Amino acid sequence: MQAKTSTGVFEKSSGKSEAQRAEARGGPYRTADGERYDPLTGEVFCKRAHKSGAATVSLYSNATIVPPPRRAAAAPESTNSFAAVEAHWAPRAERLAKSWDRRALAKAADGSPTLAAYARGRAASLRRPLSKRADECERRAVIVKCGCDGHILVKRGCRLLGCERCARKRSRRWRKELTEALGEHMRDATDLWRSRGGKRGQRPRFALVTLTVRHCGDIDGDRRHLVDGWRGVYRWLRKLGVAQPYALVHEITPGADGTGHVHLHLATMWPYVPYDRMRAVFRRASDGYGERIHVSSRAKHDPKRAAGYLSKYASKGIDLNTFSPLLSARVLEAYYGQRKRGASHGFYRRSPHRCEHCSWPFRRVYGEELVWVDKEPRLLSQLRLPALE
Repeated sequence: MQAKTSTGVFEKSSGKSEAQRAEARGGPYRTADGERYDPLTGEVFCKRAHKSGAATVSLYSNATIVPPPRRAAAAPESTNSFAAVEAHWAPRAERLAKSWDRRALAKAADGSPTLAAYARGRAASLRRPLSKRADECERRAVIVKCGCDGHILVKRGCRLLGCERCARKRSRRWRKELTEALGEHMRDATDLWRSRGGKRGQRPRFALVTLTVRHCGDIDGDRRHLVDGWRGVYRWLRKLGVAQPYALVHEITPGADGTGHVHLHLATMWPYVPYDRMRAVFRRASDGYGERIHVSSRAKHDPKRAAGYLSKYASKGIDLNTFSPLLSARVLEAYYGQRKRGASHGFYRRSPHRCEHCSWPFRRVYGEELVWVDKEPRLLSQLRLPALE
């Protein structure tokens, strides 16, 4: 890509990636003399003045270049994509909120004010519009403390399945935790295999498993059939004495008919087991809805590849570009209060939420909540924002 100006031709700089060029050179374009050039502002960075060390020399000059026309500022990414889902989600959310209201009354009658306040908070959260929750993503923060001096401010996301920002953060964090946990289990299994003679062809390796059920017309029903089917398979593996620790994640796709299909992906370590028998156990445990079990060993002995396989699906939630508003509302209802990812008991041997310096677990300091405004934390009581009232 080239841009002609009054001083000549400006060529795009070479490098490994656009981000590396921008970080190392201050911009992705250079002049024919090798000087940095910002195509948006028309400014040229003078390397000779920078190297001379003269404090009075301006590092930027616009005298020798005609600035190109400014591009129109890109419209900010809309966080109100949930507005179309709201019409289908509101009656479902009200039905769930009423169940929390009944629970709050029951806990108040039993003399449990804390649990009653918790139930009322859950009901109030359900009655808030989705678009408002998405707009407030990472605008609030909570105070966290460990064994070190001082406090830490942690931004809090909206945790909606359709929020891309929360999905990316969740995927990165889970990938790091999975890589560490899967690596420890692989080392233990390999040491056990070597202590028993290390027979060829029996070295443990990761198995990437995908479970699929026949669509029953209800997303919550598909989810329950998948969970029950996997529990039946895992009990069968434990009876055989070959069950290993695992981590799993749910994936929701629109499907060819647009009614929504649920899949279950998991990573574990399996020896050879009869596939026909395992499929029969899966179908019987899922009330006859079990359709397919696909096992891949492409990760072999690499925990990073296995963790990347699962974290890829952890970043997927509700794609507002491909999901219809009705399907998005049905997915939100089916997974309300349900875990989209999980692991076997004892899979994470160390708590991942510990300070790297003092090794103390992070604990929230309950008190006044903070809100982020212009990248500066402020006390919520000192602000009056229409979006947060």
